[in-house]
Amino acid sequence: MLIEQSKMNMKIIATKVSSWQKETSSTSGMREGVEASLLLKHKYCLWDQFRELESMSLLRSMHLAKFVADMLEGFSLSLAVLKVVDLVDVTHLTSKRIMHFRMLFEAISSTQIIVCGICSRGWPSPQS
Repeated sequence: MLIEQSKMNMKIIATKVSSWQKETSSTSGMREGVEASLLLKHKYCLWDQFRELESMSLLRSMHLAKFVADMLEGFSLSLAVLKVVDLVDVTHLTSKRIMHFRMLFEAISSTQIIVCGICSRGWPSPQS
């Protein structure tokens, strides 16, 4: 098949080669994305557990509180995991919820460095 020269459009693409290397490789970027995705799944799972506190046994609630406290102390979670919990509205604070969050906060180490580290990771803003 012949193409007439008058109808042929040629474009020249010029590239500049440099020695610059991107900070994050594609492989490590994908790995970080997967890890972030897993953290989001864990956060959503915890949010579901917080919503089920009323029907949860006291033993299960205690284990959940200790688990979340350990995750907060190890800096695997930030306080943002508590953003779905309404600790202000008295109508939502049933005796089971009060007991659960009391166990959670009591399980957090009382060393000032740990508590300051947990709090410095940020409390969720009401807008988010």
